Amino acid sequence: MPKLDVKIPRRIINESSLLVSGRIIHGVKHAMPDVIVKSSKGSYVYTECGRSLLDFSCGIGVTNLGHSHERVSEAVINSVTNLVHAQQNIFKHRPMVDLVNRLSNLDLSVAASLNSWFLWNSGAEAVEAAVKLARQATGKPNIVAVNLGYHGRTIGTMALTSSSTIYRAGFGPLMGGVHFTPFPYLTHSTNDRSNWLKHPSVDGFAYWGAAPRDVVDREVSNALAAFELLLRTQSSANETAAIIIEPVLGEGGYLPSPPGFLSGLRKICDKNGILLIADEVQTGFGRTGSLFACEWIDDGVSPDILVLAKGLGNGIPISAIGTRNELASRQPPGSMGGTYGGNAVGCAAALAVIDVFEEDNILDNVMTMENELRIGLSRVSSKHPGVIREIRGRGLMIGVEFERLPGFTVGGLASAVASRCHQKGLIILNCGPYDTLRFIPPLTISSKDIQLGVQIFDEAVAEVIRKG
Repeated sequence: MPKLDVKIPRRIINESSLLVSGRIIHGVKHAMPDVIVKSSKGSYVYTECGRSLLDFSCGIGVTNLGHSHERVSEAVINSVTNLVHAQQNIFKHRPMVDLVNRLSNLDLSVAASLNSWFLWNSGAEAVEAAVKLARQATGKPNIVAVNLGYHGRTIGTMALTSSSTIYRAGFGPLMGGVHFTPFPYLTHSTNDRSNWLKHPSVDGFAYWGAAPRDVVDREVSNALAAFELLLRTQSSANETAAIIIEPVLGEGGYLPSPPGFLSGLRKICDKNGILLIADEVQTGFGRTGSLFACEWIDDGVSPDILVLAKGLGNGIPISAIGTRNELASRQPPGSMGGTYGGNAVGCAAALAVIDVFEEDNILDNVMTMENELRIGLSRVSSKHPGVIREIRGRGLMIGVEFERLPGFTVGGLASAVASRCHQKGLIILNCGPYDTLRFIPPLTISSKDIQLGVQIFDEAVAEVIRKG
């Protein structure tokens, strides 16, 4: 394992001084603006100045199999030397045909009859493709999105996003026909948390967090009632094409759908002829311990449209939406397309990713490492009473939310801890409207690196709290 650099002079850490211009990409906020990456492998990123950084971000949930995975890289190299681009609006190519067949045979695809696929490049494009499909297939204009959800930064997907104002501010008017319904954010549903879990152990860990079941049931019921009220007061079922939801909210705070919520939405959709779009851009391909989050939440919920990206290509841009033939057939030929959609190199990478999942027991490692991460984070919580509000999530998609402490603005504590982790050699990111850090290491990570990451996190929390 590469040695982590902890104490490095500022002149070395500030790698941006190596640039001709310190600002090379406009409109982007870099979590680690002073770092220039030279290479990456497995769970580590290496900088131009020789630092080794343990990556608990995976490029925001992209390199699920670890950086520069050998089999994925080999597939990409082979494709680049044989077939780089075969435009999908002109003809098909073998990697595309093979990928569509493989996607159609996945367990969730079989259960939900997802036998028709459209391939694109990014998650945002795939979400827009899902919206286009929903509107054309139903003949209805409106889309309902779940509050705190994140679906992208294009004009269309910004309209569906409500995880932060930074993604929408100054870009209006956005796409019309969008309505929002609440998500049950359990830990902020009441001020009385006297009977909630304090330091959840492995045995006492609930994926939705620390809320007792009566609170879960009440808040889920209220959220579902709010969706039904929306259909009576803002957008009738006759006008509503679909509802879109991340089964585990990502940018909104790493919030898993609590028991009964996703299945409740499914029932309301079935009752009213509304499509359910599952945005599994971040949760897909093993992140939550199953290939897809829809497979385990509420013992399995079948979407009408499934949106995939990120982990599908393990760093190579590719995205996809899957649906039933009966819906896809309502789109006229030529209504969908894109220059690089279904790119041969991306398809080759995705095929290799599926091979690795099927042959290398990746999901077994995810659940084993989840237990180790749970134990470690629970110990950190116990060491710092009154600091950590909640630990939630499943697989290797874990959110740790802090309490609001004196001297810190909203979001300030998580940002300060993340910054200290960066200085100590751990890449970790914050998210959500409050104070949440997200733990998303590679699904192939070792026990030793899990323990190291937790150790750095523990030290960073202690140092930030001590400094105040």
